[in-house]
Order: sequence, then C-alpha cells, then structure tokens
Amino acid sequence: MKRILYIIILPIIVFLAGCDAKLDVVIKDDDVIVSNKFIIDKSDVNDSIYFTIDKMAGKYFISADFLIGDTKEYYDGDKAIYVKKERFSLDKFNDSNLFSFCYDAHNVVIKDDYILISTSDKFKCFNIYEELDNFDIVLKSNHKLMDTNADEIGRYTYTWHFKKSEASNKKIYIKLYRDKYVFNYENEFIIKIIIIASFFLTILISALIIVRRVKKAGKV
Repeated sequence: MKRILYIIILPIIVFLAGCDAKLDVVIKDDDVIVSNKFIIDKSDVNDSIYFTIDKMAGKYFISADFLIGDTKEYYDGDKAIYVKKERFSLDKFNDSNLFSFCYDAHNVVIKDDYILISTSDKFKCFNIYEELDNFDIVLKSNHKLMDTNADEIGRYTYTWHFKKSEASNKKIYIKLYRDKYVFNYENEFIIKIIIIASFFLTILISALIIVRRVKKAGKV
C-alpha cells in the first residue's frame, strides 16, 4: 500500500509546488532502478529540500514518511533538486504501478524473447494537476531495442516529452529484446581494452627494465 501511495502522491507534491518533474528508469540486465526527480525553485526552499517537500505534503496528507529512503537532495544553480530512488527486479517491475499516476492503465510484459512496457493512450496529469507544465520520462537500457514510440532516441536512451502547451494524448510504448544486449553499454568494452592494454604495457616495461639491468650487469 505504501508503494502505491508513494507513486501516486510524490508527483502530486511536485505539481502542487509548481515544479517540473522527471522520471528516470534504468533497465540493466534483470534489474530496474527508478528515480523520481523534483525540481523546485531555490527561493521556495526553507531549511532543506526534504523538509520543504515534507511540509507541502503535510498540507494534503497525514504523513509524508514515504519520503524517507534512498534519497538525495542538492542545488543546481537556482534550482533545488530532490531525488527519490527505488530498485526492482525485472520480474517485479509490473508491480510498481510506475505510470499509474498519469495513465489509467499500464502493463509490463516479460517474455523469454522480449520486454514490453506500454500504457493507455491518454496522458492525464495535465488535466489533474494544473500547476504542471513539463514532464519527462526517460528510459535507459542495455537491452537492444525492438520498437518504440519515444520522442527522442539517444545512445540506449529513450525519452518521452510531455508539455502542457502541446497535445497530451501520448502513450508510452517500448519493446526491448530480452536476451540481446547493446554493444559497449556504458563503455564496458573500452574499459576492458584499457585494462588489457595497461596489463601488457606493464609487462613490456618490466621486461625492458630487466633486460637493461641484465645488460648493465654484463658490462661490469
């Protein structure tokens, strides 16, 4: 119940504060990391970002103790940023109710050959929360892409932009290979090459030093 309450309430807090919001989802192998980001005007923060959000939540809910956990708060210029992070196994991802606060329905399907994440058609947050102007959902994965309707496709990263000024009838749809992975995700290949090259370079330097010492000893 607390998980559902958190997923529904946290975006509401952001919108009541007149802030932009961002949802980051990382799917790597069989793990999922979800980060909700709150971006608040620094001038609106009293004491700390956490206590500011806690106070906002307290106006509408009895308790805001769901804010406690894997969290981080920091300042970036004139913005105060609060991040709440959760972790799931891939097979439990559908239980997270991740998109339920802005969609009537969502589904995460895990099969032997693919991973499918989809929602209903209408993005309803702008109708519910008048203060919300922008909302981004960003998904990054080391699983190869099969198909998606993302607005922006980067390096293994897929982004959906929602703006109040534009049509909001946009669903989330992405299909990933379950057993095929992208090459050099987060530069693993380059790191391995550097490690191997460093190992052989160390051996070469050591060999040259030994040869030089042997030659020097032979001249004595």
